[in-house]
Amino acid sequence: MSTRAFCYDLLWKSGLSAGSPLLLLAWATGRYEVRDRLFPKPLDVPFPFWMWHGASAGEVRGLRPLWEHFGGVASVDVHLSCTRTGVAMWSQFGIECTHIRLFPADSAASWASMCRKQYPALVIVSETELWPGLFHAMVQRRVPVLLVSARVSQRTTTLMKASRLLTDVAPALFVCAQTGDDAARFSSLGVPCEQTAVCGSLKWCRGSLANRADARAAMQMDGDDRVVVFGSVHREEMSHVVSAIEQIRLARVSSRFVVAPRHMTDYDYAYTILKRGGLRPLRLSSLAHKGILTPESVLLVDKMGVLAQLYAGADVAVIGGAWVPLGGHNPFEATAYGLPVVYGPHMEQAGCNLLEASGQATRAHDGRMAGAIIADILRNYPGPFQSVIPDALAATVEAMARWRLPSRSKAHD
Repeated sequence: MSTRAFCYDLLWKSGLSAGSPLLLLAWATGRYEVRDRLFPKPLDVPFPFWMWHGASAGEVRGLRPLWEHFGGVASVDVHLSCTRTGVAMWSQFGIECTHIRLFPADSAASWASMCRKQYPALVIVSETELWPGLFHAMVQRRVPVLLVSARVSQRTTTLMKASRLLTDVAPALFVCAQTGDDAARFSSLGVPCEQTAVCGSLKWCRGSLANRADARAAMQMDGDDRVVVFGSVHREEMSHVVSAIEQIRLARVSSRFVVAPRHMTDYDYAYTILKRGGLRPLRLSSLAHKGILTPESVLLVDKMGVLAQLYAGADVAVIGGAWVPLGGHNPFEATAYGLPVVYGPHMEQAGCNLLEASGQATRAHDGRMAGAIIADILRNYPGPFQSVIPDALAATVEAMARWRLPSRSKAHD
C-alpha cells in the first residue's frame, strides 16, 4: 500500500473512531445499515463476475442500458449503491437481493472483507463516484476499473490534485467521460489520454429513452397538442416562465404548457406565481382525480424524478437554471428526444456550443424573448433534430473493446 493510500485508510479509521458513539447508536437501532457498511459479508458469486456501482437511483438507472447490453439478469454480477433508493432500483431490474449490496466504508479492510473469496473481473462505476479506497483495492489486484458517464467538476479536480489521492491509481483507470471538459480534467488527474474517451451519458442513450405516447398519456395530452415543457425551473425564474407563456398566447400559437420546478420546496410557490399570472395551474399529482387537463390549464409537475420521462411527450423544452447565474441545468435530457431547446443567458453546460451551432438550442435573455422564440419554433417546427452527441451506449461499448476490457459473448447480450 502506498503512503497516500495508507493515509487515506487511516483517515477513514480515525473518522470512524471519532464517530463511534453515533455508530454504536445506529448499530443498536439498526439505522443506516451500519453493520453491512462496516462489516460487509464476503461476496459469494462465481468468477468471472462484474461489480456495478451507482450512487443512488438516478445513477443506477443510468447504468441500465450498459448492464442490459452485457446480459442484465442473465449474468450473475454484484450490484452496489450508496443509498436505499439505489438498492431499490437494482431490485426493480429483477436482480436477486443476495446480489445487491450497500456500498461499504471505503477502507482497505472493508474491500478485503467483501472480496475475501474472490475479486471481480471488472468494476464499473457511474458518474461522479471517485472512491480512492475502492480504486486502490482493485488496482492492487489488477482488476480493471471503468468509469462510465463519468464527470468531474473543477472543484473536485482541484481537491484531488491537492490531496493526490488518485495519483497512484489514475494511470490504471479507464474513463468514458460525458464531455470533452470532463475528459480533460480526468487527464489532468493522471488518467492516460489513450484510456479516456468522450462517450456522453448513458442516461440519455437511445436505449434508455421513454416512450412518447406513454409520456403524453401521463400528462393527459392529446396527440395533436403542441407541448412546451419548462424543466428544472428555480423560483427566481418563475416570472420568466409566466412572461414566456403570455408571449406565446399573445402570438396565438396553440400550445399546452408544463412547468417542473427544480426543488420540491418550490411547488407551492410555483403554483401561486402561475395563478397570480392569470394562469390555471393543475398539479400532476392530482391530475387523475380532477380529470382531463384543459387547454387553459398549466400542468405543474409536483413529483420528483419524472421530468426526463415527460420530455418524451414535449415539442419544445425550456431548460431552467440559466436565467439565474447557476450555469444552467442539463439540456441533454431533452435534446436526446430531438427537441429544440431554449435557455437563458447563463447556460454554461459543456456541449451547448454544439447544440447552438446545429440550431437545436437558442439562448433567450428573458421570458418574453423565450416566448417569441418558442412561438416561432411551433409555427415552423423543423421536426426532430439529429443528436450532435454520440450515442453513449455504442460509444462506451466501442471504447471498452478498444481498451480490451472484459466482455461477454452475444449469448449474454
